[in-house]
Amino acid sequence: MSNYIVEKYAGMLNEEDVNTLFKLLIEQIGNNRSKAARRCGVTGKATYDWENAAYVKLGTKKKVLEASLRENFLSTMEYLLNRSNDQNIDMLQNILSTLYADALDATTLDCFKQALTQFDTIRMNNLGKIRDGLQNEVTDMTQTLRNKAAELGVPVPAKSIDEFSAEETVRVFSIIGKAYSVNPSQAETLAQKTIQLPSNIITPVLHTFKMLCGPKELHITTADKEDADVKQLAAGNLSIGTTKTLEYRRSTSSPNIWEFSGANDIPVLLFTEE
Repeated sequence: MSNYIVEKYAGMLNEEDVNTLFKLLIEQIGNNRSKAARRCGVTGKATYDWENAAYVKLGTKKKVLEASLRENFLSTMEYLLNRSNDQNIDMLQNILSTLYADALDATTLDCFKQALTQFDTIRMNNLGKIRDGLQNEVTDMTQTLRNKAAELGVPVPAKSIDEFSAEETVRVFSIIGKAYSVNPSQAETLAQKTIQLPSNIITPVLHTFKMLCGPKELHITTADKEDADVKQLAAGNLSIGTTKTLEYRRSTSSPNIWEFSGANDIPVLLFTEE
């Protein structure tokens, strides 16, 4: 296994990586530089040369990586994983930035369409990597390209729900919810045209807010109809909220407790009185 890893990944290491792995090796064997050098099959002097070297031979990279894997396999693999991810993200950033510039500098509509298509294809195929380190930058580039596409009359697909980060999802749903509480029709227009949510997402989202914001009915028993609090409550328009907990039926376990029997007879409902 170690031989395979050395052959496959030693070539991606740079001078900084070699020095980092060697320092980790020194720590693993009791801070003994000479001993660490012997584990790598090199002289102590050579290890000092690496610190200022502009180039380290592939053979040396293999020796250091092999010794590091032998001494602490898991830590070395974790380092390689992080290093590989960093390189992939850097490469992805370069590719997307190049296509972004090509689209903005396009002198013909066909050139713009081609660059935009390539940009969107690579972006959609790498959403995980983008979330790991490029979310804000790629979001800004994507919105700029969408704006230019709209100016040029180039149709673009609606934003997939998979493209939304957790932060974006919370922010978008908060905006739609606030709009719905004021005007449901405007909330739908906002979701469709401004935010450009996929149509298969808009319907359940609006339905959810309808359930949350719509008026609720109270079913009061005959014995409780004369209670002043209940009469006032029944006369008002009730909507779900978080400011007050009201129960409208006296509990059988305690006369001082009022209960609301909701779905599945769960005696809990949070709502505000308007």
